[in-house]
Amino acid sequence: MARYFIVTGEPSGDRLGALLAVELMFLDYSVGGWGGDAMHKAGVEIYQDTKDLKLMGWTDVIRQIPKFAKLLNKCKKHITDFNADHIILIDYGSFNLRIAKWAKSQHLKVTFYSPPKVWASRPNRIKKLKRYCDQIIVLFPFEQLYFTSKNVKTQFFGHPFCHEIIHHTPDPNFYNKHQLKQKNILTILPGSRKAEISKTLPIYLESTKDFLSDYQVCIACANDMSSLVNSILHEHKHTNIHIIKDDYYDLLSHSNLAICTSGTASLEVALFKIPQVVGYKTSSLNYQLAKRIILTKYISLVNLISDKEVVKELIQNQVTQENIQSNIIRLCKIDAISRIKKEYDGIISVLYNPNCVKECIAAIIRV
Repeated sequence: MARYFIVTGEPSGDRLGALLAVELMFLDYSVGGWGGDAMHKAGVEIYQDTKDLKLMGWTDVIRQIPKFAKLLNKCKKHITDFNADHIILIDYGSFNLRIAKWAKSQHLKVTFYSPPKVWASRPNRIKKLKRYCDQIIVLFPFEQLYFTSKNVKTQFFGHPFCHEIIHHTPDPNFYNKHQLKQKNILTILPGSRKAEISKTLPIYLESTKDFLSDYQVCIACANDMSSLVNSILHEHKHTNIHIIKDDYYDLLSHSNLAICTSGTASLEVALFKIPQVVGYKTSSLNYQLAKRIILTKYISLVNLISDKEVVKELIQNQVTQENIQSNIIRLCKIDAISRIKKEYDGIISVLYNPNCVKECIAAIIRV
């Protein structure tokens, strides 16, 4: 039986890896990897906790080149120690492309699940994907169209988070569990990295002050970011703000509005059919670098899938209290809510596949 080693460095990749691992282990395959809480709970033999791997932007990678190189060698050793036959790489593009190159030289099978966003920047990496990967599986139909246009074969089976969200059963005790009132919820999703949260959360919080009479404000927070979130709340003297840890999908299933940092979270908010404002803010240097190489019209997955502005995107200096507030007011109107939920239905229709994970694993095993 083949032995599979999953490598990811992102919270969303950890959750994707967990879904794949559960199905592989159900079929009696051995699974090891680099992952976080989700993969650990799924029963994966974890060699490296991904909480220590969060980088953001090109300048962060440049500053940590020595650490990056050590991690690469560490990962190669772990793959060898596990005696893997097949590597499944998820996101974490700069790192995983290097692992793919090494794995190919070791005659290991390589599947890239959720490959680097070559359609958004650094399209030259598509050559490396083609050269080092035996299989590329994408999560969005527009990605498959892009790769096909470059004569690169990919497979698309739908998005597993779509299936999970559609079949999620909300906890009827959610409000009592988190000491919440029976009142509308405005949820803040500030990102999964320290740099993202530090840049955006103070502004997001200021933006909600005028809505506290109509909404209770909750922050979706990973366990490893709770101390940072608490320090920001304390520093800016924000009270009556609820931090929700662990119950991520339950929080979204009860939310009425959202302020969201661009990333997988904005897609999940859409799949829960929550009107949202999407923000993105990074360092000035990272932003100037990004402006020169980003090729897409949009940054949010919601707009990229729809190929039009479904949700409002506020980027860098546009992330202000005034801009967020004006867009929240707009989203409270019945016609705006109806329009955006109709657009969300279109996204769900192209991403939903009830057998997504099973079909994906069947394809991986065939390699």
